[in-house]
Amino acid sequence: MNPRIAALVSVATLFVSFLTRPSYAEVDTRPIDAVRNKTVLDAGDLQAIDEFVASAVRDIVRTKDFSLVAKARGVLVGKKGTQPQYAQQFSESCRRHITAGMEQGAANLPEDRKFRVRLNLLILADGLQDPALAELGLAYLGSPNKALQYCALRLVTNAATVEKIKQGNWPIGGQIVSLLQQLVRVSGKRMESSSLILGPVAEFAAKIGTPEGQAILIDVADLRMAHYAGGRVEDGQVDTTILKLLFAKIAASGNGNTGQLAGSFAQLYSYVIQRLAKANPPLSDPRKQQWISVIVEVEEKCIAPVLDGYQTPLRKAIEKSDMTALLAEHDTLLGSSTKPGQLVAKWQFDYGRGPDGKPRTWPNGLPNPPATK
Repeated sequence: MNPRIAALVSVATLFVSFLTRPSYAEVDTRPIDAVRNKTVLDAGDLQAIDEFVASAVRDIVRTKDFSLVAKARGVLVGKKGTQPQYAQQFSESCRRHITAGMEQGAANLPEDRKFRVRLNLLILADGLQDPALAELGLAYLGSPNKALQYCALRLVTNAATVEKIKQGNWPIGGQIVSLLQQLVRVSGKRMESSSLILGPVAEFAAKIGTPEGQAILIDVADLRMAHYAGGRVEDGQVDTTILKLLFAKIAASGNGNTGQLAGSFAQLYSYVIQRLAKANPPLSDPRKQQWISVIVEVEEKCIAPVLDGYQTPLRKAIEKSDMTALLAEHDTLLGSSTKPGQLVAKWQFDYGRGPDGKPRTWPNGLPNPPATK
């Protein structure tokens, strides 16, 4: 990842961590605390909620000392309530005032401060865990600023949003799914691959439990496979997430139609194994451990449970640093041009059509990757 992008995302992640810490901001919380303790609210109480939210958001937008912004965010997040009148007014006020803050952040501010205002408001909206705020992130999913894009992605894929989508009949949910499909496909065309983006997208796609979600998950796997085939994969950390999500879908479907899921799982896992085994010269230790971790964890959590008597031969070959044995065990598990693999026999899938038009029972080979230092 570009060092500047990594630094910006690190800032965003640091800000997120502050949401869970006790905060003592300058916002006067006494009026809102009095309202939260009531069982029935009147017009004055609803106005107090609105004024509190407006004050907290205003502080975030106007404050130049951004070490204090996390406190303002934390205070606002901590004042959510469950009383129906309170919850509705709090949500409506947050949506209105955060939207206004975003608009103010886009006008007449230096670029650095504009970025920080937007970033903080996206983090705030995510921390509030309110699906009514998800729409605020849509405009930033395609942002060239990777920190803003990452925070917007967190917002539109958080737990509250997932639950709202699962309930059905929510137009914003349809927009989110459509935009995430576009995000993955555009990343594929540009040959971009960021685990900070693909990991959350894959998890969201698996959780919503819809055909569209499954299609996104397969698209993410396809994107990773394209990058492996093109020699553009820098690390394999996100592949553990993707492979385990694919396996969970296969396992949950029982004897249903899992051919595409199984094919994606097997081909991606094959590329991960080949990336380690074919590296020339061998990968340096830190990078080598990334791929070893993926191979071993997936073998233990996904392969061993479905194959009777399986003895984790991939891990044993890795422990012996025997890459020739690792490739041989790869063929036994996933297939070769001479014999279908154990997983093909178990799940009854293929890897697409071969040159002769018949189903192919072995994975694509991975070109030797570029030499690494």
